[in-house]
Amino acid sequence: WYQRRVHGESFFENSKNFDAFSKAEMEIDKSKKIFGSKRSNSSPSRSRSRERERDAGYRPDPNRFGGGGGGSGDLSPDRRNRRPSKKKRYHVEMPGLDGPMLTLREFMERQKETLSFQKAEEIYNEYKNAWEQKQNDIFFGEHKSEEWFKEKYDPVLAAKLGGERKQQSRTLAQRFMNLLESGYYDKLSLDLDPSIIEKREDGVLSGEEEEGAARIKKNQPFVELYLKEGIDVTKAPYYGFDPNSMTLFIRTIPKNISRWDLEAALAKVPGFVSLSLSEPLKTQDYIRFGWILFDSEDKCAKAQAILVNFTIKDFLFTIVRSKSSRRPLKVVPNVSRERNETDLVLSRRLIEVLDREKGITGNPILAMSAGASGVNITKILDLQILYLRRVHSFCFYSGAEYHDERLLSAKCGPIILRLKAGAELENEPLPDIPDWHARVTELIRKRIEESAGPPRDEESEAQATISTAFDEYLRIKVLEEDQGKWPCPFCDKYFSGEAFLLKHIRNKHEVDPKVQEIRRKVHDKLMRRNYAADKNRITHTPSASSKGMLPPRRRNSRPPYQNSSNQGNRSMIQKEYRDLDDPRRNVGGAKGGQSMIDYNDL
Repeated sequence: WYQRRVHGESFFENSKNFDAFSKAEMEIDKSKKIFGSKRSNSSPSRSRSRERERDAGYRPDPNRFGGGGGGSGDLSPDRRNRRPSKKKRYHVEMPGLDGPMLTLREFMERQKETLSFQKAEEIYNEYKNAWEQKQNDIFFGEHKSEEWFKEKYDPVLAAKLGGERKQQSRTLAQRFMNLLESGYYDKLSLDLDPSIIEKREDGVLSGEEEEGAARIKKNQPFVELYLKEGIDVTKAPYYGFDPNSMTLFIRTIPKNISRWDLEAALAKVPGFVSLSLSEPLKTQDYIRFGWILFDSEDKCAKAQAILVNFTIKDFLFTIVRSKSSRRPLKVVPNVSRERNETDLVLSRRLIEVLDREKGITGNPILAMSAGASGVNITKILDLQILYLRRVHSFCFYSGAEYHDERLLSAKCGPIILRLKAGAELENEPLPDIPDWHARVTELIRKRIEESAGPPRDEESEAQATISTAFDEYLRIKVLEEDQGKWPCPFCDKYFSGEAFLLKHIRNKHEVDPKVQEIRRKVHDKLMRRNYAADKNRITHTPSASSKGMLPPRRRNSRPPYQNSSNQGNRSMIQKEYRDLDDPRRNVGGAKGGQSMIDYNDL
């Protein structure tokens, strides 16, 4: 065919080709007589080569030399080298989602086929996401009726709690302004004198480094120092938070008792001011701690005697005086005057945003300017930082925000002080923590952006969200039979429009069990959405699976990481792999860079 198309003649029309072909046939006849009619098989090496080509998806191309049933005869390099591509398919055994989450290594050991490391990691991430989603659904079903869970994610209760905290911030702001006008904060200064720092020789906790008297924790923008005996940071000039002053401590609050149950009972005790609750403790069946604040030490002591047999829902509470142990003080080192000027502007902008968010007006701190009445930049900055802690429970030097100052103190200490740039401790320069100012500034700017809009009425928004979701669910149930006729699914009445029908259902069938069931479903859906949106939500921890539960490996099977792409670096992959989801290895803290809950002031 090639001879005819290219040279215009048949292969056998050329006498030379015909003679050569006849001679080749005679040689083939001789070989058949000597070696038999059947040709011997190819060598084993060539057979294995063909098998590898077949497994790799190789197929001969009928158009390679222009054939294939009247092709064009194009002999271009692209066409000669073309191979049909075939995507390799993998058979993956996905483990169940109800048991503990497998590590990547355990996931690989379950596979019957050998996967490349990249492909296995991709499939494992899909399994991991599915497992986390499944565990979130399980956790939601197990805890959605518990009081701590509803306070965080129930749209109505969460809005109610948010409104109460805004009112508390307004009360604290008025108290702070009264103290400021009375001259109580005249001696305020957050600059730490290096001469009052205590030199300690005790050991350092795991995950920390020590330089002289300073203790440095990883991923924190400050060092920890002990002050000498007799230095009280809760008094002038530091005005730190005192967790024991006029405070009683509740050791256990079960998960079926809400904060409103406690507040309603404690409101009858003379001198009661406020109640603060911790986050639920996962390791102790989600119980919470509580702190009761009174307006004087005398009333606090009398309340302790009154609350000896304090009982709610048949649970007897244990209430004692709050006592906290001595803890190191957090200090930001190497703070320059230029950085103070930058922080002054940023903290003022943050106060403006948070005051507007919580309805606080007439803040005299925002009207202060450097040079007026002998007030300098550092003094104004100190007032703004202390105001953020006392009123908004916001730690400026760590970018962390909490529900009240007590929880803020439990995480960030009673106060965070500054050490000026170049300050030394017993002739030893304090360590510099790189980029801490940039990291904290970014957190504060994000918080400012979140509250950039007008003030929100959270309770009204929650009710509107529930009403909208309820109407959307009902629209699925109601249908228009004829033009202009909308039958009620709960009675025999007809209405001329969908809006009239929905209004009728809300007004006349609110107590109907079917309507209540719809409302319950809508409520659960909104709670689930709020829970999924919480980046710091509590959920089931991936527990290490038992090696004995794994299926036995097949005899003569290759190791899980051995394949054509990484046979030479198998040991390297095993050494570099770290299971970041293993809580025994994740000692650095919980997701999102936040440390585990630890209330050291008990």
